[in-house]
Order: sequence, then C-alpha cells, then structure tokens
Amino acid sequence: MQTPEHTTPIVPAVHYQIPYQGQPRTTSGLAVASMIIGILSVLGAWVFLIPPLLAVIFGHLSLGWCNKNPQLDGKGMAIAGLVMGWLCLTGWILFILFFGGLAIIGAFGAAAGR
Repeated sequence: MQTPEHTTPIVPAVHYQIPYQGQPRTTSGLAVASMIIGILSVLGAWVFLIPPLLAVIFGHLSLGWCNKNPQLDGKGMAIAGLVMGWLCLTGWILFILFFGGLAIIGAFGAAAGR
C-alpha cells in the first residue's frame, strides 16, 4: 500500500499493561513468635515449661488464622514453631514419666521394706 508523501503512515498504538499486584501480604506475628519461642525452647529454654507451651499455642492459633485468611503469610513459621514446641513438650512428658515412675517405685520399695 502506497501512501501519498504528504500523509504519515498509520502506526498501531502500543498499550502496556501494568501487572496486577493485589493487596500486599502480611506475615502473622503469632507465627513469628511461635518460631522464635520454639527455637529458644530447643536451644535451652526447654528447662522451663512455659516457652514450649507458648510455642505450641501460638503455632496452632497462627496456623488456623493462616488457613482462614489467604492474605496472611507465615504458615511455614507456624509449623516450625509447632514442631519445636511439641518436641520440647515430648521431652518434658518423658522426663516426668521417667522420674515419676522412679518415685512410685521408690515409694513402693520403701513401703515394702518396713
């Protein structure tokens, strides 16, 4: 197609589409707290019963909130806090069962020796 010299050729317009980002995602504060307390529990705070309990409670709460709200991140941190918290609580349970059993055996042994 020839165009006369006094007209300019028609050039198609270029449209750029800006990608849709959506709303920014936020990280659950309870998930972060669960993971940090879980790490501290494994590193030595397992001596106390409260930190592993808090790691488990915060982890369960945060995991439930992350499942309900798709805009909330932190599911992996909540699971990590749960695993570390339950690991330390399992150690506590085994400790109590072992030494509680020893105390019961000792009590029965002392009663039988009289």
